[in-house]
Amino acid sequence: MTGPPATVLLTLKESEALLWGFAMMGDYAHEPPDDETDPVYLLLKAGYRPEQFEAACKRLRPMALDDYLREPFSDLEKMILRLAVENTSWITTYRTHAPTRDSPMLIREALTALRTLAAKLEDFGIEVNYIPND
Repeated sequence: MTGPPATVLLTLKESEALLWGFAMMGDYAHEPPDDETDPVYLLLKAGYRPEQFEAACKRLRPMALDDYLREPFSDLEKMILRLAVENTSWITTYRTHAPTRDSPMLIREALTALRTLAAKLEDFGIEVNYIPND
């Protein structure tokens, strides 16, 4: 007998990172990817259609807006969650757009959020192997 679905609470920064990733994959699902590290490219390469990952991002988005993740996740959703950390451009926005005096603090907070989010994803069997700009 299985228990209730696993739920993990997210911090605001972790949710922000996921929402960024969902937007990059779901909102730009029909845009030609720029390079081989683009999450859309990787989803297409894995055999998913834009409509599939667009719908999956829409399903995941409300959880991130409410600061939690809850199983079950499809294989596609697990891939999207992993790519939202491993192949994110979110941290780059802090490096290029944060006010100069606040940049180091904001970048540290963002990197910490990616690290803790990666650890939380492991609770769902989603292995994150890379944190960008860490």
